[in-house]
Amino acid sequence: MKLIQATKEQASEHYAEHKERPFFPALVDFLSSGPMVCLAYEGKGVVATSRMMIGATNPLVSAPGTVRGDFGIEVDRYVT
Repeated sequence: MKLIQATKEQASEHYAEHKERPFFPALVDFLSSGPMVCLAYEGKGVVATSRMMIGATNPLVSAPGTVRGDFGIEVDRYVT
């Protein structure tokens, strides 16, 4: 686990697959707007397990007990 302050360049590179989508500039601005906690997961099935723990992108449909379900407020201010 590590606390970092991402630059706009780092955020742009991390989400480069979305660069043609209309939400990309707002996403980059949000990710570079303050500190973030970065986690490194390791193990069998870790991607599926972490996605289940985090919850659906839209907090309104995320299950209770997930990070987004319990703490999310709006889709464009999300926990990833």
